[in-house]
Amino acid sequence: RKRLHETACELQRMKEQYELAQRELHLVRSSNDELRLKYSSLEKIAQTTSAELVSERRKSDELSKQVKAMSQNLMSIMGQHEKSGTGQDITGLQKRCFKLVQANTALTVQSSLLRRQKGWAEAKARILQDEVTRVYLGVHDQVRSSAEVERDTSREFAHRQTL
Repeated sequence: RKRLHETACELQRMKEQYELAQRELHLVRSSNDELRLKYSSLEKIAQTTSAELVSERRKSDELSKQVKAMSQNLMSIMGQHEKSGTGQDITGLQKRCFKLVQANTALTVQSSLLRRQKGWAEAKARILQDEVTRVYLGVHDQVRSSAEVERDTSREFAHRQTL
């Protein structure tokens, strides 16, 4: 009877441990799913940002070529104008060239901003990928809060900027 009671108590403890393990497993799985969703959304954002960055880079390069060509044209026209001695006004061409330089500058600024955004997204994706990996390997203690993820992302981003 005593042994039966001990066995029943042991069974009850094992059942409680099993239920606790089931709850922990459920929490880890839900955390894993949440991290997987965050990672996939960040991956999509990074791809979109990358595509936008490439597009902006192409626009900037095209404008740079146009500015260079316009500048060369302007210099040759001014040279011809000085040689001929005519009093024609060439300010329209100068204004167009100036507008192209302004547009090129704006696109360069946008390009650098997109590069920073892409770097941030990549840093966050690396942090979340590390988190998912730790969950899969079973060495994950607790899900990071959003503040912790942002802090770690800032560190990763700053580290990548110094390289």
